[in-house]
Amino acid sequence: MSWQASIQQMFNNPDNSLNSINPGGSSASMFTMNPWMMGGAGLASLLGGIFNKSGADNLGSNIRQGMGDITNYANQGLAFLDPYNQAGQAALGQYSQALNGMSNPVDYVNNIMGQYKQSPQSQFNTQEMLRAANNASAASGQLGSPAEQMAISRYQNQIDSTDQQQFLNNALGVNSQYMGGLQGLAGMGYGAAGQMNQNRLGLGDEMAQMYQNLGMANMYGNQSMGSGIGGFLGGLASLL
Repeated sequence: MSWQASIQQMFNNPDNSLNSINPGGSSASMFTMNPWMMGGAGLASLLGGIFNKSGADNLGSNIRQGMGDITNYANQGLAFLDPYNQAGQAALGQYSQALNGMSNPVDYVNNIMGQYKQSPQSQFNTQEMLRAANNASAASGQLGSPAEQMAISRYQNQIDSTDQQQFLNNALGVNSQYMGGLQGLAGMGYGAAGQMNQNRLGLGDEMAQMYQNLGMANMYGNQSMGSGIGGFLGGLASLL
C-alpha cells in the first residue's frame, strides 16, 4: 500500500488507522524514534548543557566582580571613618586622665594656682596704689608710718586676691573648654566606631548573600553540564 493510500485509509477508518498503516505490526512502532534522532537529541542536550554552564560561569564571574567592588567600597568607607575613630579613642584616654586629675579638688586647684604669676594689669594697679598711698601719707605727714604700711598691705592683698581669682577663673574656663572638646571628640569617635561596625555587619550580610548566589550559580552550571553530558551519552548509546 502506498503512503498516500495509508493516510487516506487513516482518515476513513481512524479506529484502525495505526494497524492499517503498519499492518501486522505494533501501533507503537510507528512512533519509535530513529536512533539518529536520539543521537541528535543527545547532542542538543550536550550543547544546551554547555550553554547553560557558560551562562552560569558568567553569572559567577559577575558575582565575584560584585563581591570585589563591594569589598573595595566598604574598605574605602572604613578608611574614611577610621581617623575619626582613632581621634575619638585618643580623646577618650585624655578625658579619662583629666578626670582622674580632678579627683581631689584641693590638689587640683593648688596645682593650677602653683602656676600663677602676677598679671601686667595687677602690677600696674600695685604701682598706682603705692603712688597714691605715698602721696596721701606725705600730705598727712605719715609717710613710712605703720598706718601707711598697714593700708598698703590691705590694698595689696585686695589687688592680689582679685588677680589670683581672675587667673583661676580663666584657667578653669579654658579647662572647661578643653574637657568639652575632648567629650566632643570622644563622642565623634564613638559614632564613627558604631558606623564602622554597622558597615562591617552590612558587608558581612552582603557577602553572605553573594556567596549563596555564587554557590547556586555553580550548582546550576554543574547540574546543567551533567544533564547535558548524560543526555549526550544516552543519545550516543542509541547509535551503538
